[in-house]
Amino acid sequence: MNGNPVANHNLETLEYMPGILDLVSFAKDRRMVPVLITNQPDITRGIVSKDLVDEMNSEILSKTGIEEVFMCCHDDIDHCDCRKPFPGLFNQAKSMLNLDLETSYMVGDRWRDIQAAQKVGVKPIYLDSDYQEPAPTGIFHRVKTLEECKLHISHGDSLHD
Repeated sequence: MNGNPVANHNLETLEYMPGILDLVSFAKDRRMVPVLITNQPDITRGIVSKDLVDEMNSEILSKTGIEEVFMCCHDDIDHCDCRKPFPGLFNQAKSMLNLDLETSYMVGDRWRDIQAAQKVGVKPIYLDSDYQEPAPTGIFHRVKTLEECKLHISHGDSLHD
């Protein structure tokens, strides 16, 4: 909203990014395991209940075919390993689902997502949403749509700065 990322706090207004269903299906067709790795600091901040976020995550799993949610409820001041840009949730996903992170892709719209993926060798794809915040640095693909993600994944494109 106005160049700032905004979390949804209402199950009735939960919206799905255009192309997410197709991207999840595309991933599953290639024997990839689609997961959601998400920071939800508004729980710790007292803005939204964990029960509501859990209900929203269940809805997301049901509607999209994403197989698992890995969620950090901490805020930056907690300095936990699971809050992106730290890689803890990626390591949890690897352990729980026996994932090969070096052959995995991550699509994220924040610098935190890209940095966390880079730390564990996951190939990052930055969905540039024109947020008024720092852009990611390092090596990643930059896209504007989820459809573009499929092209990079299917072609196994090499990453660039």
